[in-house]
Amino acid sequence: MKKRNQVAGSFAVAILATALIPGTAAMAAEVTWRNADATSCTEYVELSQSTLALSRTGQRGRLTTVGETSSALVRITVQHGAVNTTQWSNDVTVEGERNYQRGRFSWRNDTCVDSIPSRASATGSSAPSVGGPDPRRQVPAVGAEATDSERIERLAEVYQFDADSAELQGEHEDARVYTLAASDKTLVVTLHESGVSTAGEYKNSEINSRAITIRTTDDEDQVSQFIVASHEAAPYVASISTLERVSETVFIDKSASERETLQRVEINDSGASQARSFAGLTDPPYEVILFGSEEINE
Repeated sequence: MKKRNQVAGSFAVAILATALIPGTAAMAAEVTWRNADATSCTEYVELSQSTLALSRTGQRGRLTTVGETSSALVRITVQHGAVNTTQWSNDVTVEGERNYQRGRFSWRNDTCVDSIPSRASATGSSAPSVGGPDPRRQVPAVGAEATDSERIERLAEVYQFDADSAELQGEHEDARVYTLAASDKTLVVTLHESGVSTAGEYKNSEINSRAITIRTTDDEDQVSQFIVASHEAAPYVASISTLERVSETVFIDKSASERETLQRVEINDSGASQARSFAGLTDPPYEVILFGSEEINE
């Protein structure tokens, strides 16, 4: 069972902009509301009044010392308003419309006992305007009003990636999957027409051993789950019956809303083996891990 923690803990409020100018708003890319050890399977809720006084466009959660866990495979869930995303990554962001709602962050491995350093923060933060809005000031578009380029640029800034490296990998209905490349890591971004954006940072070595799974729930409680595979593994991932291939390396999980339990599938040169439970498989050559609703909501 996931525990909920509403203790303020150690807050390191890092407002990146300083002076307030009448008629303008001080902008901050990120404001940290929790910087302390976090226990697996425990939800942490933003309580700091100083950070809640700032509007925000999203939430970011990250583990800063993953090597101290008893299991290298971890997932993070972050929530911004009514939207959330869960990914097998150590650094995850979800963004949407600007609001003042509390952020939520949790991480999980298969032990639910480890406690390691973590950080949770509001992204796209802005202090209230003094003297009312200034019509001469151009406010960056957010959510559904922003273009793909604007949303990618904002996430690239958060993760310090080059936005010009963004490449469209696939799309399905009203959502698109992009990747941004660095020397030893990749940022995977999903953009939804509803205004929801997600980002997860992955080591390139991880991508070569495990498919990326991105589960997102929007403000209407609609669930989507993208799978991004390596080029070498993609033909074999296509043999998983619940996945629909939408591009060379991107798949959509057709059973994301109905699946209750997490499934972990081994891929070999003859295709996908029978799906197994989370604890039932270790050290496969390549794997696809599909989230279930019980794993996310418990």
